[in-house]
Order: sequence, then C-alpha cells, then structure tokens
Amino acid sequence: MQCVLISNRFHELINEALLLTSMRFDSSLVTNDSWCNGNTTVFGTVIQGSSPCESTKLKLNIMNNKYTWQQERQMLEDSYARSLLIKHNIKEVTTQRQAKNGTREFLFPCPSRPEWKNSPRLRLATFESGYVRRQNGCHSAYQVNPTYKQAKRVVYLNSDNAIEVKEYVGQARALIHNPLTRMVYMLNYYLKNWKKYE
Repeated sequence: MQCVLISNRFHELINEALLLTSMRFDSSLVTNDSWCNGNTTVFGTVIQGSSPCESTKLKLNIMNNKYTWQQERQMLEDSYARSLLIKHNIKEVTTQRQAKNGTREFLFPCPSRPEWKNSPRLRLATFESGYVRRQNGCHSAYQVNPTYKQAKRVVYLNSDNAIEVKEYVGQARALIHNPLTRMVYMLNYYLKNWKKYE
C-alpha cells in the first residue's frame, strides 16, 4: 500500500488547536511517518486514508503526569486572569521578565491613592515566592498577605559584650504557594479594600 507523509498543514492545524487552549505544542512529538492510502493506483486515483500507519501517531506526553499537570494548571490560571478582565476590568500587565520569574501583575480600575483622584491606577502582583504585593502608591512594594503572630528570636551583644537571645512575639505573613490561590486572594483583597474607590 502506498503511503503519503504527514503534511506541514497537519502540524499547523494541531498548533492552531492547541493555541486556543493556551498550550504549547512541540512538533517533535509528532512523527514524520506515513499515512496509509485509502486507495492505491490499482483501484484508480490515490486517496489518503483516514488512519495512520502503525508507527504514525501523536506522541503526546501523557505518561509524564507532572508535565500534563503543569499544562492544566497554566490553562486554569490563564483562564482566571482573563475572567478578571471580563468581569472586573482588571487588566494583566505582566512584563516578559516578570513572566519568566513566575510573577503576574495586574492593573486595577481605581487610583492607587484614593485621596488623589489623578494618581496612577492601582497595581497588584502575585509572586512565585508566595507573596501578593501592592506595587505602587507607597515607597516600595507592600505585602498584603494574611498576617499571624509568630514567636521570634534575636541574638545580640549586650553592654558587657556577652551574647544574649531575646524572644518576642512578632507579626508574620502567611505565604500563598498556589498561583491560582494567590490570584483569588488578590481579587478578594481588592473587592474588600479598593473597589469602593472606583
């Protein structure tokens, strides 16, 4: 049976379909093996069949659960970021450098300093380190994570040059390690503290 190599158009169609779901496709995952023909020249015009030959198939990495899980998580996060724009007019303004570092920054429809109506719009960002920060309206990026009491210790030299350990209860920030949870927390923080200034 005569066979025809997979066309470049086949690769393009796969890429177009995966782009719609925010997935990146590696063309090396598809073999350049042959497709069986529906007809051969014995029966007239050669017609490409609907089934590939034995070795021709998509080699999607379904055995690598971590890779698949990462893809699904990224799609879910991107979908949520898009919903922020559609439902709340919150626009993602992440730079290329931030994206490489796992940071996502958003522009909100309210002033960063409510007492100044002409101040720049509020910016909040989520960080791979687990923090959610207010990016403007203050001298430096300000953490807005939930707080809790934490026992702390400080080691120092006293007036007699002896080492002492001082214990006290301080305030700490709870880290949010899941990217989607950070974005949900960011939205809730905005709705509770900033939406009234729109």
